[in-house]
Amino acid sequence: MSAPSQPLDHAPLSSSSEMRTPYRGLMPYATADYAYFFGRDQEIATIGANLETARLTLFYGPSGVGKSSVLCAGVMHRLTAYAQENFAAAGVAEQIPIYFNRWAREPQLGLSQALAATLDRFRVEAAGTPPPLTAPLLSQLQQWSARTNSDLLLILDQFEEYFQYHVRQGAAWDPAGFGAQLVQIVNHRELRVNVLLSLREDTLARLDYFQGRIPFLLDNRLSLGHLDRVAGAAAVKLPLAQYNREHGTDYRADDALVAAVLDQVGSGQVALSRRGMGGQTEEPVTGATTHAAQIEAPYLQLVLSRLWQQEVDNHSQCLTLPTLNEQLGGAETIVRNYLDDTLDAMSPTYRDRIARVADRLVTPSGAKIALTVGELAHYASADVDTVEQEMQMLQDRRLLRRVQAPNGEYQYEIFHDVLGPALLDWQERYRQTQEEAKRLTAAAAERAEAERRAREAEERAALEEEARQ
Repeated sequence: MSAPSQPLDHAPLSSSSEMRTPYRGLMPYATADYAYFFGRDQEIATIGANLETARLTLFYGPSGVGKSSVLCAGVMHRLTAYAQENFAAAGVAEQIPIYFNRWAREPQLGLSQALAATLDRFRVEAAGTPPPLTAPLLSQLQQWSARTNSDLLLILDQFEEYFQYHVRQGAAWDPAGFGAQLVQIVNHRELRVNVLLSLREDTLARLDYFQGRIPFLLDNRLSLGHLDRVAGAAAVKLPLAQYNREHGTDYRADDALVAAVLDQVGSGQVALSRRGMGGQTEEPVTGATTHAAQIEAPYLQLVLSRLWQQEVDNHSQCLTLPTLNEQLGGAETIVRNYLDDTLDAMSPTYRDRIARVADRLVTPSGAKIALTVGELAHYASADVDTVEQEMQMLQDRRLLRRVQAPNGEYQYEIFHDVLGPALLDWQERYRQTQEEAKRLTAAAAERAEAERRAREAEERAALEEEARQ
């Protein structure tokens, strides 16, 4: 049974946990969230078809456009479902997707662990001993392909972080590094492995590291643009319908609300920050006539999540325009207030420590960097236990998330790329506020000192006058 590439409907193939809200906010969609993921059917089918047939696919798009959600809730879900169906029917999966996106520490070990975790359940009868995690990746893939009698489809997401953590700009070729093993895998014609590299559009130039080592490096490229209005409307309405099916409710969104939300979160309509975007601008995708025709997916989800919560608080089952504009101040206010409101609720000492580490968690271009608690404590000039508690608070509020490196060490990174520029902007404003407060305090102290000296002078003059009399 071959895996078809046409869109799959959103009816669950197996039981899954019910979601408490139809929208994800800034959380990327996971594979288990597929039933609530709408608006990308054509893109998912195209990506899946390329991954099934091409040795190497480059998949790229602007930061925050939703690449990881498309890969996880779309491509991974569908290809995994096909693999499970094939394995149940014939004992052979035929094609098995493996997803990996942890680049901060030891990517070879991390990918080896992902291979073992994903592929062991698809092994054929009488399969031999699994390959050791320390074996070269090429050898591991050869053995796993034999153990499963299947093609292996590697999805290497957020690949720009591999360069960020392991390859300095302009660095010489490392024949013993992960990159060299990746070249061996992609160039091995008899190997039953296809590879998809997903990365931010503004980091494509870093692929020059592989230039001349992979002859067909740039031959197969797919780009992901912003949602159009039809897909954006589906992302508003259809999750409500899915939620109603699961919970027996009757939530809906007014047509006027849908149109207004899409207008307000159109590309270029929401200005989340003034810094951290590298001064770059984005051109409309082919066929788009206005920026508002392109929908910023993360902003849409953030606005919808806040709007949903407000309607729940209002005991209403209808998402309405008055709630968006009058109660919440519109999409731009919601987005701008998200980070500010979260940090402003913290103590002054806490905010001061966050201000010290903000630009350590984000590059000047807005990309996230994962740091250990020890590293954060060093930059914040605070003890590890205190910083651990504070990072956990930010994780609970969806500003940071904790990730585990293959070596078992935990790190923290910003929750979503779109928060990077906002965090840098907040840090700049916070520092300006602190500097202004210091200036005002110093000015007040100078005035008080001047007034004191004036009083003393007046008192001396009065005493001298009395003495002369």
